[in-house]
Amino acid sequence: MRGGVFRVLLYLLSVTLPVWLSTWLGLEAEGILHDVAINFALVGFMMLMFQFLLAARVKWIEQAFGLDMLIRYHKYVAVAAVGFLILHPILLAVAHGKLTLLIGLNLPWYIWVSKAALILVIANVLLSVYQGRIGLKFEKWRFVHNLVAPTILVLIFVHPWFAGDDLKLLSMQALWIIMALMGAWMFVYHRFLRPKRLARQPYRVTEVQQETGNVWTVKLAPPARRGIADYLPGEPG
Repeated sequence: MRGGVFRVLLYLLSVTLPVWLSTWLGLEAEGILHDVAINFALVGFMMLMFQFLLAARVKWIEQAFGLDMLIRYHKYVAVAAVGFLILHPILLAVAHGKLTLLIGLNLPWYIWVSKAALILVIANVLLSVYQGRIGLKFEKWRFVHNLVAPTILVLIFVHPWFAGDDLKLLSMQALWIIMALMGAWMFVYHRFLRPKRLARQPYRVTEVQQETGNVWTVKLAPPARRGIADYLPGEPG
């Protein structure tokens, strides 16, 4: 349990790190609403970057909670991140009295990048939350999810890089690059490297037995080099 509390605290510290960093560096404040709007965007970015880590089935993270709990948390965090990112432009528009930021057409290209990113994030979250209710098969949902996720990563990296005053600081730029590289690496690891590694040591089906009309027991034997599994249900293999 202590390990789980430590991981949660580490996560909370990590996703709010840009806020603490910008505060420590003493960036010039432009009003409460403006600062809150910027902080929401910073935290939203970090939460989305860590989504790639939460979904990558890293054993050090999963062993304290179990895969089922972690995947549910992954979904809830996505909803929270969407809330932060939606409030970001709304609060900026209110803070500066510029509704054109929300409904205008003559906007800088990096603002349109943020709008595209927000639309994709909202669509991705809605599909994930209501996938079962709308009858979308898991395979199709996962294909769309994995196609949209790296696109969102690129878009939410580009927008603040050109639009945000915070990103003019070398330390913030370094953090942004590190987080984007971490997200990209976790995506490549989870979608390509890990499945390829596991495919080299496939489990062998030793028995298939029908228990009732629609209940089956499938027994598997691990590859010789892997040995017997030493993890609890819900932990990664």
